[in-house]
Amino acid sequence: TLFTTLPAGGTSVFTFRQKLQLGTENNHTLKVFTELGTDGFRGNDTISRYFPREFSDASIMSFESPSKGTADFRDTLQVSVWIRNEGTLAVERLNLQLLLDGILLSEDSLSVHLEQHDSTLFTFKDSLNLFDPGTYRIGIIAVAEGDYNPVNDTLSKLIAVDTVRDAGISEISSPASNDTILSDSETVSASIYNHGNYMIAGLPLTVLIDSVIAVQETMSDTLYPADSMTYIFQSPVDLSKYGYHDVAVCVLFPGDPHSENDTIKQRYFNWHPRFLSSEEIQTGTMSIYPNPAQGTFRIALDDLAAGDVFIDIFNILGKPVLKVYHQHHGGHFDIAVDLENHPEGLYFIKIRTNQLRYSGSLLMF
Repeated sequence: TLFTTLPAGGTSVFTFRQKLQLGTENNHTLKVFTELGTDGFRGNDTISRYFPREFSDASIMSFESPSKGTADFRDTLQVSVWIRNEGTLAVERLNLQLLLDGILLSEDSLSVHLEQHDSTLFTFKDSLNLFDPGTYRIGIIAVAEGDYNPVNDTLSKLIAVDTVRDAGISEISSPASNDTILSDSETVSASIYNHGNYMIAGLPLTVLIDSVIAVQETMSDTLYPADSMTYIFQSPVDLSKYGYHDVAVCVLFPGDPHSENDTIKQRYFNWHPRFLSSEEIQTGTMSIYPNPAQGTFRIALDDLAAGDVFIDIFNILGKPVLKVYHQHHGGHFDIAVDLENHPEGLYFIKIRTNQLRYSGSLLMF
């Protein structure tokens, strides 16, 4: 007899003091019922359960992975669950289904011998990539032949994927990395990639020249996840000074969780001196051959006026390695230059006459 007061809609758990001994030699049906004289509805007064002598019952106990209720959209989620044999018959084969928000993603089969109360860890072959922000429900269904208890055959878990806005700079497109003659009005462009899982607009971009801010602009275009674009800065930069220049392009986006891809740097070397203006450079009329060269090469100029010719050769670091003087009598100019004792690499050549300046480059191998 249950001695308690149950209000309307209330529930209570009752445990019988007398224990039952259910042997395994027979099947059993257990029936529990109430007798309340004033009960006006008898339809819910009885409940029964069938206990077969031998039965199959594979149970999904818990998730091994994913272990947390959140996931980064970059993560590849491997789904693993613990399975236990709650029946009296051995489990030899089990079919398992993986569902995402109620939609079947994959089906796997587990061939294993599980005696009563044995357990095993099972991992689905297919992994999950939850890219879009939101909440997902991962569901597992186990199907064993003859399983009489479907209550423990399913398991589910909620996984939340946060919104991630992550813009990165992949490369500096211009100036080209091999440009060695740079001016005071160079256009900078950079490739921008959306590494996040949400669209980005109004991206602030900055150009630094030798660690000093030179340009700050805002990209008005919308960049969708996994998309890229080349942004051309409207304001040019000054790289005309002789020597090395470090050009950096940065994206400073509020809430960006991954700063390692926000900046990219490129080092340039402007080899010609400042007094050599772009109007004085006559690269189109000078021939350097063979190029690439091995040791000795020749420099040729057409229709060069008579006068002194000064040839300066610099290495990739901008240091002079050879000076050549020649007194020209007019007409075609052709001279052999020997760099046999100098290492392989890129060299820059500057020629000065009384009226003109010429420049070019040579690759030694």
